[in-house]
Amino acid sequence: MLYSPLHKINCMEFIKLHYENNKINNDEFEEYFKQLDIQLANIEKFGSSLLVIGYFFFIHGSNLDILEVLDINNTGETSTSVTLLGSEFILVGYIFLFIESTNRLEERRFQKEVLSQDIDLSPYENLYHAYLFSILINIIRVHALSEIYKTSQTGEVFV
Repeated sequence: MLYSPLHKINCMEFIKLHYENNKINNDEFEEYFKQLDIQLANIEKFGSSLLVIGYFFFIHGSNLDILEVLDINNTGETSTSVTLLGSEFILVGYIFLFIESTNRLEERRFQKEVLSQDIDLSPYENLYHAYLFSILINIIRVHALSEIYKTSQTGEVFV
């Protein structure tokens, strides 16, 4: 397994230096990218799982909202608190997906620039930007739901 002992240089730069100096054989190279792809897939699965959990909380919050409207919510939970929790899970899920897309883009750039592979980077760049924007939009949603939750706790209403 390739490991960079230098903390000030990222792993791709470390590999690039060794590749250019012929210090890495093809088997090590292939194994590195195989392990990287597995790690990135696991990050993607984890981030996606957080999204699913978050949206489950949204569904649960909607069910609680119905119970509250019917004045039969005896669960001890409120729709606003559950929905806020769901939005926080979703935000963290998008952060993990952004981390995965950042590393995937870096991997593809390396393969294109250093290994001269014919790779179109635009889909990876688009995914990177989509997750970045999703994080920003979800921060706004978490903030808004937090304000709604605070209002529901104090009894104040928005005018």
